[in-house]
Amino acid sequence: MSKYKKVIPLFLHWILNNFLNKRQRKYIIDNMSANQIKFFSRIMSGAQRKYDFRHVESLIYKLNNLGFQEKAYNDLNEVITNTYNKSVKKFALFELAVWHANQSTVRDANKSLEYLKQFKALEKNKIELRRALILETESLQLIGEQERAIGKLLEGIRKEKHVDLYLGMANLQDNEISKLEWINKAMALYKLEAIELEQSKTKPYDRLGTKGIERNPSVEHDVKVSVIMPVYNAEDVITTSIRSLLKQTWVNIEIIIIDDFSTDKTVEIVRRLIKKDNRIHLIELGSNNGPYVARNYGLQIATGEYITVNDADDWSHPRKIEIQIKHLLNNKNIIGNTSQQARLSNDLKFYRRGKMGCYVSSNMSSLMFRKNVVHEKLGYWDSVRFGADSEFIRRIRAIFGEKSIVDLNTGLLSYQRYSANSLTGNSAFGFPGFFMGARKEYLELQMNYHNNSNLYYDFPMDKRPFPVPDPMKPKRSQVDKDGFRHFDVIIASDFRLDGGSTLSSLEEIKAQKKAGLKTGLIQMARYDYPEKKKINSKIREEIDGEHVQIIVFGEKVKCDLLVLRYPPILQEYQRYIPKVKAKTSIIIINQTPMSDYSKSGEVRYNIDRCMVNYNLLFNEKPKWYPIGPLVRDALYNHHMKQIEQIELSNDDWLNIIDINEWSSIEYSRKKTSNGNIRIGRHSRDKGEKWPGKKDKLLKVYPEDKNIDVRILGGAKTPQKIIGYIPDNWTVYQFDEISSLEFLQTIDIFVYFTHDDWVESFGRVIIEAMATKIPVILPPQYKPLFEDSVLYATEDTVYSEVKKIMTNKKYYDQLASNAYECVKKRFSYSTHLERISRYMERSSNNVR
Repeated sequence: MSKYKKVIPLFLHWILNNFLNKRQRKYIIDNMSANQIKFFSRIMSGAQRKYDFRHVESLIYKLNNLGFQEKAYNDLNEVITNTYNKSVKKFALFELAVWHANQSTVRDANKSLEYLKQFKALEKNKIELRRALILETESLQLIGEQERAIGKLLEGIRKEKHVDLYLGMANLQDNEISKLEWINKAMALYKLEAIELEQSKTKPYDRLGTKGIERNPSVEHDVKVSVIMPVYNAEDVITTSIRSLLKQTWVNIEIIIIDDFSTDKTVEIVRRLIKKDNRIHLIELGSNNGPYVARNYGLQIATGEYITVNDADDWSHPRKIEIQIKHLLNNKNIIGNTSQQARLSNDLKFYRRGKMGCYVSSNMSSLMFRKNVVHEKLGYWDSVRFGADSEFIRRIRAIFGEKSIVDLNTGLLSYQRYSANSLTGNSAFGFPGFFMGARKEYLELQMNYHNNSNLYYDFPMDKRPFPVPDPMKPKRSQVDKDGFRHFDVIIASDFRLDGGSTLSSLEEIKAQKKAGLKTGLIQMARYDYPEKKKINSKIREEIDGEHVQIIVFGEKVKCDLLVLRYPPILQEYQRYIPKVKAKTSIIIINQTPMSDYSKSGEVRYNIDRCMVNYNLLFNEKPKWYPIGPLVRDALYNHHMKQIEQIELSNDDWLNIIDINEWSSIEYSRKKTSNGNIRIGRHSRDKGEKWPGKKDKLLKVYPEDKNIDVRILGGAKTPQKIIGYIPDNWTVYQFDEISSLEFLQTIDIFVYFTHDDWVESFGRVIIEAMATKIPVILPPQYKPLFEDSVLYATEDTVYSEVKKIMTNKKYYDQLASNAYECVKKRFSYSTHLERISRYMERSSNNVR
């Protein structure tokens, strides 16, 4: 019952806001009793609160993960200004405080403090106030108010002894002794031996050690742990990391160092250390492939019953391996565990790395697992350059269950060396506390692949289980002297969409792939669209990592032709776009700037605004191409001032279709058992896609016992207009059957829409034409399809249908005209011919 209690208020809230107007809502309330109003208000306020929370979550995702750093930021501030709900306001305030704190500038620190002041005035929760205190003291330190920060932290510590507060206090100290005092208070919370600094002239981080622990070589541990350490150009850090492992209290270990083709003195240093301790082993690789490939070489020779990893620049507490292995030995049902860490700089300053008010977190690279059972089911780490720790853990959990990996609450067993130059600190390929760019793409890919029952990864990985962005590949693609790699065509669009925009891109991708062209795809999000929706599966199927590749933020690419399809992707500025040099750039106007041109029409995009954002992201001045004459007419009739500011092509960028795919199937359109004529249509189930009045709708799609009307795409809109679904209608939901299957079931394709709607092109129309069936359209489509289809009004559709179906010769002629038109104007060869003028390679090689 609890599930329904949660759903019903949200459902009622949705009904009231989407189906009832203001007058209707007032009528309902006026006729309710006082008790009914009280009850209804209670459940509706809860529904509104949940809705508002989800709205803020959506904005945060758009701000962080999608990079809408202007629009989402402003919308979050609007929530703070307008909401009456304290919980929602706190949520938005804290997120903006974190966002500003993470920018690490004096200006942003001051802004963060402003948001935190408002947040603290509303918040009572001890944990949330502690997190806010960490952010506050960091910002105070950045603006030079050190003493004030110390005072606030001391006040917080008097109320609560907590590891993050102690580490925050360590950051505020100006000498090593004071820093160690506070660090050791954090260690003591977990009963871990204190940290000390050895006497030397090296950096403080490299002098890390512990008090009161002496390794006893005579102590034998039956179970061996293999510690794998990939290294690359680590001459300045490798000694510290290896020494911390040699001092582990769990003696029975082997340390497998895999050198990833270093060009410095790393190997020389390791060889000297091997002479001092025979538990160290060295593998030297002949080329650089990244840390996970190196790990896999180490895994191949590991002899331990348990496997763990230590990064080449990280210091480990002597108890680290002992604590983790004892947990696994005492819990036979657990496959693996992780310990905790904090990021620490060379001068002993702790970094949150985007985390929201805390320094201590689970250390994914510390994963210790049972070798045999994991290796048998999963094989190896994914052969990528970054991000494979979390992928490996997700794979283990997918096979062995969510609880098979335990994140132990150990305290600080690892100090991961923090450097602004490290991969994790990299602004494009690092992990700032959320997934974006290459890591976001990799997460989406792996989550989809993990639905498979077999998650065994081979090594060496001759064939990838799924394609990954180029920066993640062990062997990256060839680049020019400036670091740019080349594509023939790059298409930028919102590939999450289900409709004609994505299908149009899909056809061009397939055409270019068949012609041997290299196509790059840039995912650009439309702001007002479900933020977590994934890239369309049909696009995913075409991405092979070679001929068709996703290009991500942080890459530098060039191309002969850049195609931006779907102008709403330019309506708001978004940061996470790769650097592109295009010889020629075009923008496809595949829908009008307004949803429709009635009084209630909504703005989809503004051409001037799109150009401002385009110029911030791309270099080459673009030429704008309408997708067809209907869109062009709308631009001239309603947007003349705007199009005067752009270069509008005299040509239309018509959609294309694989004529062989759609015409190769032999259709058996036998008459129905009752001899009825079958007319049909395919579209999304939206108001603008249907005639807006009942009489017109039923003239086009008649309620007639002698005619079968077949609909693909759903029919809630006509049901709302008519009041019911006629008995002679057969309705299929969107994607319930394929378009090809559907078109086999009809005799004539009839497509009429709302009077105020400007159909951009009508991909469904050319699909019907390609399958060699007659098509009936309203006259406004004549500039696009000329004499290849039949034109009618609502009043003449019925008679035209009868005429066609009583004259086979006439039927065949209309079907043939439609097919020949598609072949001539909308085929793959037509597309390859139009892009050949932009290609470096000869046009003969493109067609």
